[in-house]
Amino acid sequence: MYREGRLKLDELVTNTYTLDEVNQGYQDMRDGKNIRGVIVFD
Repeated sequence: MYREGRLKLDELVTNTYTLDEVNQGYQDMRDGKNIRGVIVFD
């Protein structure tokens, strides 16, 4: 469904973080700056 464009997941992500930024992601979540953060593995 995602590949067909019927499931809009990208719009649900509020911020992306690298693995090195995981602590910032947790802090942003605690501060209410981030609702749905995603850690991107490259």
